[in-house]
Formats: sequence, structure tokens, C-alpha cells
Amino acid sequence: MTLILRSAEGHDRTALNELNKTATPHVDPLSEGYFHYLVEQGLCIVAENPLGLVEGYIVLVHHSEDFDGEDFRWFKDSSDEPFVYIDQVVVGPEYQGRGIASELYRCAEKYAAQVGAGALTCEIRLDPLNEESHHFHKEHDFEEIGRRRSQGHDVLLMKKAVSEEPFVPA
Repeated sequence: MTLILRSAEGHDRTALNELNKTATPHVDPLSEGYFHYLVEQGLCIVAENPLGLVEGYIVLVHHSEDFDGEDFRWFKDSSDEPFVYIDQVVVGPEYQGRGIASELYRCAEKYAAQVGAGALTCEIRLDPLNEESHHFHKEHDFEEIGRRRSQGHDVLLMKKAVSEEPFVPA
């Protein structure tokens, strides 16, 4: 499998929206304003194949960002430890099981180490239960640190200590 990991660009909007729709109801929609914010801030990494097709994406938010996500704010208010929050990760159904999400998470962990964050954090919706995501996060050493009600959903709050060496771009 050859993947190109890169920052999302304006021309990725349609592909990211289509991927995002495949993950409903487990992720929130990417509004026009939110998409532009992600592109401007460089917070969205896409996994693209050599033919230029976007197979997945991950949204990362550094703890120091002024980000409006309710769960992000919970993590920020709950700890003084620097972290990188994973707001969304989506892999197209036809591409699942190929290690794309694992590759995106390795990128996230390297980014977290590079910016001095001690942890990756995320939430998983429990209603409806996203069993694949729950299993994936347990396999990747995320630990449950709490549960709460968020934006009309019960969520599982998870955290992983960062262990990768910092990523050094070529």
C-alpha cells in the first residue's frame, strides 16, 4: 500500500465531504466554515493514493488552539498536560482494513511528539456505539478516562500517551 499523507487543501472539499457522509452518525458534518478553518490552520491530514484519490482523513487540534469543540474544551479544562485532540478520523468504507487509519494515527502521534504534546485524546460516540472505532482505539493503546454527555450523545473519552520520536519533515 502506497499512501501520501498531506495537509488538506481547498480542492479536497468534495472528497472530504463524501468521506464524512460515510461516517454519519459517528462524526459531525464538515461545515463550509469548519472546512476552511481546517485548511487554513493545517489541521486536517488526508491519506491519498498514488492516483490522487483521498481514502481517508484525520483532524488534529493542538491543545493551545482556540477551538470550539465541546469535547476538546473538556480535555483542555481537565488537564494541564499538553495534548493533541483528534476531532475526526474517517476512512472510506471501500478502503477500510488496509491500515490507513493506523497510518493516520502514526502521523498524529509523530505530530504530537514534534509539538511537545504528551498525549493524544479523542472521544467515541456511544449512542449509537461505534464498535469499530472503540476496538481500534483499544488496539492502539488508548485508555478510557471518562464518559460524558456531549452535543446530545453519550461519549467515551480516551487518551493515549505519546511514545513516537518527533517527526522531522524532509
